[in-house]
Amino acid sequence: MKYTVILESRRVDWYMHVPALNRGLRANSPADAPMRAAHLHWAETGEAIDPQHVDVLQAAAGDILLPAAPLEVSILHQDGACYPGRHIGWLRQRDRSWRALVCYLVAGVQWERALPASRLAIVGGPSTSPSAHVPADPSGTR
Repeated sequence: MKYTVILESRRVDWYMHVPALNRGLRANSPADAPMRAAHLHWAETGEAIDPQHVDVLQAAAGDILLPAAPLEVSILHQDGACYPGRHIGWLRQRDRSWRALVCYLVAGVQWERALPASRLAIVGGPSTSPSAHVPADPSGTR
């Protein structure tokens, strides 16, 4: 499973956001992003990831939505229960961070929300931990 990093060009450098850690930092170049993300993940969690498993998505400065291939996920809803759903993209927040855009059904009501990746787990993935996909703030938006 790929570990996602969203990269964008700024005037003099590159900025990358790691949704799994809800952190952003400077990158020297697009080629530098996978290694920086792997090192940051290891420093923050103690879990090693292979830079070859880092998926770098490039966003333009004005992008608000980055579509993603639909991925079946389990979503932690505000009622504390997990529901099956689909991760369909990444949505930029005001603070330049990115949240997972998901769709799911709860008691006959269709939800489409931007949630921190910590509220998602890949269905049938090698791990059910949120960092297996992307993730890290327990709050969500409606």
